[in-house]
Amino acid sequence: MLANDEDSLSYAAGAFHALPREATVDGLVEAFHTGIGLTYEMQGSAACHGTERMLGTATRRLLIPEVIPMLRQGAVMELLEQGGALVADIGCGAGVALNAMAVQYPGCTFHGYDPNSIAIARAKEVAADTGLKNVEYFVEYGENVSTPAEGKYDLISTLDVIHDLPRPDLVIAAIHEMLSPDGTWLVK
Repeated sequence: MLANDEDSLSYAAGAFHALPREATVDGLVEAFHTGIGLTYEMQGSAACHGTERMLGTATRRLLIPEVIPMLRQGAVMELLEQGGALVADIGCGAGVALNAMAVQYPGCTFHGYDPNSIAIARAKEVAADTGLKNVEYFVEYGENVSTPAEGKYDLISTLDVIHDLPRPDLVIAAIHEMLSPDGTWLVK
């Protein structure tokens, strides 16, 4: 496949879609003065859509057929296939990974968390368009997520997010609290 083909794993042009637009220039000037960077949401819809385009192909092509079967020598895939598993994606962005898992494993419950309301709106839109009833999305920072009423999570994913967090230690602590004793944390 060619690098200009959005279905190619070598496609990276989506990253250019995420480049800051005029609306973020003033924010960048302020960030240089204060040392406090722009949030994902402050970068506007281009950041959300660019990230979805840049990382979505690899997620769609590799997560279900390659990555999940490798987790704990296939035990995670078996759990998801049996149904009833509770899964969270912290820093889910536009929901590409979570929606793909929700389609593949309809007997499981999926929760997506991201502080960017633009990304969460996109994730909800795609889930609704796909007819998914087993996925919910929440505008929330990872360190503020807590164990849901349904119980602890069997699988928590953090895909391309931990390295972007201002306080990864707080998010990691929250994940350890929410993960069931025999649960799996997928970090990319």
